[in-house]
Amino acid sequence: MLRQASDETVGNEIDAVSISAGIVLSRWFGFEARRVYQALEDSKEDREQRQLVGKIKQ
Repeated sequence: MLRQASDETVGNEIDAVSISAGIVLSRWFGFEARRVYQALEDSKEDREQRQLVGKIKQ
């Protein structure tokens, strides 16, 4: 629908580009869900270690 709203497509057909974009988006949502659930299960020490690693990477 976003592609149609931006005049990138015409009509109501779903093309390969839209399907591919949907697959990429659904994989990203799956990754984010796993990341969030993992963060909810982490102990305080795990969170602190992850934050420290993030700061070191920066």
